[in-house]
Amino acid sequence: MVWAALATPGGAAGQPAELPSEPQPLELTVPVRSELALLQETWLDWLAAANQDDVEGADLALAELQAGAARLGLHRLPDLSLGAAAFAVRAAGDGAFERAELALAAADRLDPGLAEPEFARALVAKRQGGRSLALLAAVRHIAGSPLLTRLAVASLSLWLLGSLLVAAVGFVAVAMATRGRQLVRRLYSWLERLLPGPACLLLTLLILLWPLVLPSGPVLLVVYWTVLLWGHGGRLERVVLTGVILLLGVTPVLINEQRKALSVALSAPVRAVESVATGRLTGTLFSDLGLLRAVLPDSLPVKHLLADVHTMLGQWSPARPLYVEVIEAEPENFSALVDAGVCFFQLGDLERAIDLFRQATALDDRDATAYFNLSQTYSELLRFEESARSLQEAQRRQPQQVGRWLTDAEELKVVPARGGLERSTEIRRQVAAAWRSGEVKPTWLLSLPLAALFLAIAVALHLVLRRAGRRAGRPGDASERRSPAFWQTWLLPGYAEALAQQWGRVWAALVVPSALLGLVLFNDAGFTMPWLLAPMRHATWWLAGFGLAAWLAVRYWRTRRAAG
Repeated sequence: MVWAALATPGGAAGQPAELPSEPQPLELTVPVRSELALLQETWLDWLAAANQDDVEGADLALAELQAGAARLGLHRLPDLSLGAAAFAVRAAGDGAFERAELALAAADRLDPGLAEPEFARALVAKRQGGRSLALLAAVRHIAGSPLLTRLAVASLSLWLLGSLLVAAVGFVAVAMATRGRQLVRRLYSWLERLLPGPACLLLTLLILLWPLVLPSGPVLLVVYWTVLLWGHGGRLERVVLTGVILLLGVTPVLINEQRKALSVALSAPVRAVESVATGRLTGTLFSDLGLLRAVLPDSLPVKHLLADVHTMLGQWSPARPLYVEVIEAEPENFSALVDAGVCFFQLGDLERAIDLFRQATALDDRDATAYFNLSQTYSELLRFEESARSLQEAQRRQPQQVGRWLTDAEELKVVPARGGLERSTEIRRQVAAAWRSGEVKPTWLLSLPLAALFLAIAVALHLVLRRAGRRAGRPGDASERRSPAFWQTWLLPGYAEALAQQWGRVWAALVVPSALLGLVLFNDAGFTMPWLLAPMRHATWWLAGFGLAAWLAVRYWRTRRAAG
């Protein structure tokens, strides 16, 4: 029941709040489209060479893939890395293990640091009949990925929350099983003054079980029993029951906050921003950037980022008006001034470029970028004296950096600042405001205000019973102490402890099996990890099975030992 309420198959769903029109992909010039087409053809060349075990041809194709990505201002090809990893698994299935190793090496080069190639390496080693430490490396890569780490932590928190809820339900059931006799006797004694015996017993059962006929009956029954038991329990029991009520109330709040955060992190616009910032060219990058522009059409950080993407692709004309818009709204934006000057330089308007570079030098006197670009622009205009002075100013500020720029000056004469790539936090915050996540709406049973109301009712009931002097026997009454059977102590966690009024031990006895049972649903009730090759997907089943077996064995040994 509880885990079904927490289940979020497929990850955190989300969608933009409003889209004014059908999102259009980012505009690409003919040279960029040709470069992308060449990448696709080169990938086909690599597949052909790898299928023929042509190591030299595969290496040449791989080098060209990396060079093509670099010409687009990016240096990682994650989709092709996943393709190479899948190719390796298929080759290993055909017994071509040398081909598989070739593909795994290509996957590592196309996008170093991905977890999937390590999972693929583990599968290849398994099919080869050996063992590999690749799974440990995959875990290390997961820990090094902010997104995968967030997803793993989110799934673990859901598992922990679900385990606590299952333990809470079990605690209420155990308390009712052991203390329910008190409650039944109390209700029966009140009703027998008004009704005959059979009718009195039937009405007592109806009073205890009526929530089952309502929608969400099991959840309502747990809350109802918690309120009833709170007024009859001891101090420690009331503390745990209070925690049960608050846990039921806070659960939807925690789930909603988590889903909102992950919905934004997994949304296509934010993934596109992260891809650009890390230099990854994905198959949906330009369409996702178009969606980002549609979601936030008036956002200055988005315009700044898109302008940087255009300059990375060498598309100076569409980048220039975007930089101008950013400068008009943020006249002291150093990086936008520098990059606008770079655009004007590349488009031949050198005087305008000089004006922008000068404005940038007035804003940040410590950065050498604007001074270096001034030097290069003066040189283009044959104003060598001014060029030398500007270069001297740049070298005085960042000599090592200027030395590297001079080495690469033949390839890129002026240097962009690309500050838009550093505005991902602002963009993520704006997407969060515009993005509507699939939320778990609190029902009238599960919400913090209702939890507070239920707790107030429980406290009021307790005070009324105490004032009336009709409260049930206190913890430790001999009437409630009886020795459970061996199988009850062994197989019913918390039952023997509840009979002994050891409510702290009741909770401890219930949490462990609840957590182990929750592992069975971990993969389906948590957030789906965005990987394709994960050979240990059913590891949680094995862990749950062995854990429950070990837990039962320990309980059996302790029960036999206590029985003497």
